[in-house]
Amino acid sequence: MKFFWFSRKKYHCLNGHSFKNYLVMNGSKRCPKCATVTIYKRAE
Repeated sequence: MKFFWFSRKKYHCLNGHSFKNYLVMNGSKRCPKCATVTIYKRAE
């Protein structure tokens, strides 16, 4: 079963790590690769 929040849009943290938005859908806005960085931006 697939969920609607599994989209193809990617995010980048301030350290340049890229990840899909379903990793941050819980609202923590935390990069899964560097937990100390809590601010990320969406890749256009």
